[in-house]
Amino acid sequence: MCTSHLASGYRAALRRLDLGTSIPASTRFYNRGLALQALRYRSTGAALPDRAPAVSVDRPNPDPAARRQRARERLAAIDRTRPYVGPGVPPPSTVLTDTFQRQHTYLRISLTERCNLRCTYCMPEEGVHLTPAANLLTTPEIVYLARLFVQQGVTKIRLTGGEPTIRKDFVELVGLRSISVTTNGIALKRKLPELVANGLDGINFSLDTLDPLQFQLITRRKGMERVLECIDQALAYPGVNVKINCVVIRGVNDQEVPAFVEFTRNKPINIRFIEYMPFDGQFGFITSMTDHFCGTCNRLRITADGNLKVCLFGNAEVSLRDYLREHTAGELRTLAEAGSSPDRSRLAQLLVSEDGSIGTGRDKLLQVIHQAVKNKKQRHAGMLALAKSQNRPMILIGG
Repeated sequence: MCTSHLASGYRAALRRLDLGTSIPASTRFYNRGLALQALRYRSTGAALPDRAPAVSVDRPNPDPAARRQRARERLAAIDRTRPYVGPGVPPPSTVLTDTFQRQHTYLRISLTERCNLRCTYCMPEEGVHLTPAANLLTTPEIVYLARLFVQQGVTKIRLTGGEPTIRKDFVELVGLRSISVTTNGIALKRKLPELVANGLDGINFSLDTLDPLQFQLITRRKGMERVLECIDQALAYPGVNVKINCVVIRGVNDQEVPAFVEFTRNKPINIRFIEYMPFDGQFGFITSMTDHFCGTCNRLRITADGNLKVCLFGNAEVSLRDYLREHTAGELRTLAEAGSSPDRSRLAQLLVSEDGSIGTGRDKLLQVIHQAVKNKKQRHAGMLALAKSQNRPMILIGG
C-alpha cells in the first residue's frame, strides 16, 4: 500500500470519525482500521496484511435436528425458571393475555380531550369536536376501571389526554407499582406536590423546542418558561422519574436535537425523540413506525369516553363505559353527579361481589375486555397503510 495513499486514508478516517454516530457502524469500524494501519505503518514501516491468512480448523458439524432439540431444551429450562417474574408476583391474567401470548400490564387512561395548547401536529387552532360531558368517564368510573385492570395484572398506569392537568379532579389511584402522567407542563406546577403525595412517580413532559419563539410557532401559545420551571420543580423530587418527549419535525426543529442533548447532559432526565407521521388527515406521533415493537406490545388504552383500544393504530374499539353503567345500575354515575369522592369500601364491593347483578356485570365486563384483547392483531399494517386508515385524531385517543 502506498504511504501517501495510506496517510490520505488516515486523515479521511479521522475526519469521518469526528462525525460520531452519524455514519454507519460498519463504516466507523472500517475507518478505525485505516487509522490503526496508519499508526502501525508509522511505527514499524509495515502495513497490516489485507486479510488474515486462512487457517484450517476441523470443526464438528452437528446434526441440525439435534442442535434444534438442544436449543428447545435450553429455552424450556429458562422458561421454567420464569426469570422475568420477581418474587411475590402473581401469575399473568388470562383476561389480559392475547392469542399471541402477549401479557398486557400497561394501561393508558385519557382523562380529557381538552388541551390548553394547539400544537400544529396534534390539534387545529380552533380545537376539535369534543365528546359531550355526559359521555365522558366520571372519576368513580375511572377509579373502578383502573382497579379492575390492576386486579387483572396491570402494574403501570399512565394518565394522558388532551392535557390531563386541566381536569379538576385528578384521580386517586392506589395499588399500582407505577403511576405516571404525560403533560405539557403548563398547568402542572401548583398541582405537582399533591400528585407526588398521591403516588405519582413519573412525568413525561412534551417539549419540542428550547426556543421561546419556536415554542409559540409549534404550540400557537406562550408558556415555555413555565414548562422549564415545572421540569426543574419535578427534578427536586428524588422519587419522580422525569422524561422529555420531543417530536422531531424535519425543517422545523430537527436542528435542535444537539441542544436537547446538551440541555439534559447533567440532569437526571431521559429524553426521547419521537417520529412524526400523518394520522387520518391530521398528525400524530409514535415511536414504533420505522421499527415496530408489536411483538412485545403490552399496552392497552382507555379513551376519555370509555372506549377500550387494544392497538393505537387499530380502529376497533369497545365501549367499557356502556357495560359499566348498565351493570352497576348507574351507581358510579350517581356518585359523580352527587359530587361524592369514590368510597373505597363501596368500590371494593363493586369489584369483588360475585352474586347479584353487580357481580354478574363485573364478570361480563371482564369477558368484554378479554374478547377485545384476544382480537388484537399480531402487528399493525405498516406506515403507508396506516396513513390512509380511518381512526380518531390522536388528541381524542390519548397517545
